[in-house]
Amino acid sequence: MTTRPCTQVTSIPYHSNSCDYFERIRHLDLPILLDSNANATNGRFDIIAAQPVAVLSSWLREDFSSIANRDSIEYIHLSEAYFNAHGFELINETLNRYTTKNSCHEHSPFVSGAIGVFSYDFGMPLNAIKAPEQKPSWPSLIIGIYQWAIVQDHQQQLAWLLADPKCSSDRVKTLLTVLNKRTRSQEIQLLTLTSEWHVNGNKDAYSQLFEKTKDFINAGDCYQINFAQQFSAHYDGDPWQAYRQLRTVSPTPFAVYFELPHSALASLSPERFIQVNETTVKTQPIKGTRKRANNSLEDATLMAELSGSEKDRAENLMIVDLMRNDLGKSCVLGSVKVPSLFQIETHPNVHHMVSTVEGQLTRSDTIDSLTLLLNTLPGGSVTGAPKRRSMEIIDQLENFSRSIYCGSVAYINNSGDMDSNILIRSLLFSEDQKRHFGQVNCWGGGGIVADSEVEAEYQESLQKINNLLTALASN
Repeated sequence: MTTRPCTQVTSIPYHSNSCDYFERIRHLDLPILLDSNANATNGRFDIIAAQPVAVLSSWLREDFSSIANRDSIEYIHLSEAYFNAHGFELINETLNRYTTKNSCHEHSPFVSGAIGVFSYDFGMPLNAIKAPEQKPSWPSLIIGIYQWAIVQDHQQQLAWLLADPKCSSDRVKTLLTVLNKRTRSQEIQLLTLTSEWHVNGNKDAYSQLFEKTKDFINAGDCYQINFAQQFSAHYDGDPWQAYRQLRTVSPTPFAVYFELPHSALASLSPERFIQVNETTVKTQPIKGTRKRANNSLEDATLMAELSGSEKDRAENLMIVDLMRNDLGKSCVLGSVKVPSLFQIETHPNVHHMVSTVEGQLTRSDTIDSLTLLLNTLPGGSVTGAPKRRSMEIIDQLENFSRSIYCGSVAYINNSGDMDSNILIRSLLFSEDQKRHFGQVNCWGGGGIVADSEVEAEYQESLQKINNLLTALASN
C-alpha cells in the first residue's frame, strides 16, 4: 500500500481580493500573484508564492544582487545553446530535487512546483529564429521553484497556505505570522506617468508596414500575421499600485503580477494558453475582437456582429488548425479534438471570439507538460500561420523586441499538471538605475489576413489596450 506525501495544509481566512494577501508577502524574494480575479469571467483560483529555493534564468546571478536572501537560493544560468539541448531536463531535475512528487491538495491546483515567465524572445530560437542580441530589461526565461503557496478558491470562498513536505515547518510558522499582519495602504506609493505615451511609429508608419504585411500574405508566405505596436512612457511610483488599479479596470481570469529587482510584469491577460490536467490538454486561442459599447443595445449588436463575422471565423479557424498541429506533437494520435468553436467571451472593454482545442497528452520519459510547452511556444494566436514564417516576418517588420509580450506565464506543479496564459494586455515596468526614472512598455496588435483593412486593424490594436493606457495616464 502506498501513501501520498503529506502536504502541509493550513486553512486561512478567505479574501475576495487576493491583493490583500500578496501585500503581506510582497517583501519576500521574487513574489508572484497568479490572479484569476473574483470579478472576472471564468475566474476561480488565485495562487500567490514567493521565496523560491531555486531560480533558473537566462540572466547571470549578479543581475539579482539586490535580492535579500540570494545566498539561500540556488541560481542556475541557462545559455540559449544549453537550454536548447538540456534545459527542460534541468527544469524537471530541479523540480524533483526541491519538491515532492504528487504532494497535492484535493481542492487546489497547486501546492509547490515551478512558476515561470517564457518570453516571446525565448520562443524565437525554439522556432529556429535568432533572438534579439541586446540585453532586455527582463530575462528571456525565468523560472522559480516554489515550496509553498497561498491559494484562494473564489468559487468555494476558501483559502489555504499550502506547503510541500520538503518545506521546513519553521518557514510555514513564519509565513502564518506574516499573513496575520496587516499592511498599511499608505506604504504604497501611487504610480504616475511623467510623460505621455509614445508609440514606436505614427499611423502613417503603421499603414506602410501593414501594406508590407499584406504583400507577404498575397505572395503566399503566410495566411495570417500578427503585427503589433509598442507604447512607452516614463513613470514615477510603485508598479504594484498600478496593477491594483488596472485589475479593477480590466478584471481578467489569467492576470499576473511578478516582481524582480528593478522591474515588474503586470498582465491583464484574458487568454489561456495551455492547461494540462493529468493527461487532458486544453488550449483556448482568441482571435476576433469587437469593442464594447456603453449602450446595451449597441453592445449586443457588436457582439452579434463578431459572432457572425465570416472574416473573424476564418482567422480563428486558422489558429485552431495551427494549435491542433502543435498539440499533436505531444498528444496521443487521433486524440486532438475541437469541442468548441467561435464562442464569444465578454470582457470590460472588448468582446472576444474564443475556440477550444483539447487532446490527451502522451505521458512518457520524453514527453511531459514541459515538452508540450517547448513544442508550442510562442502561442499561435500571437504569431500567425504558418508559425515560423510569420515569426520571421514579424522580426523583420517590427522595430522593437517583444520581450515578455506574447510570451507566457506558466506553472507546473509537482505532479506535472500545468496552466499558462498568453501575455497580451501586459505591461513591463523597468527602473533605470543610472538615469533615475522608470519606463513602462505596453503592446497592442492583431492578426492581419488577406482581406484585412488598415483602419479597422489599427483601431483594433488600440481598443485592446486603450483602457490600460488611459487608466495609467489619468493618475
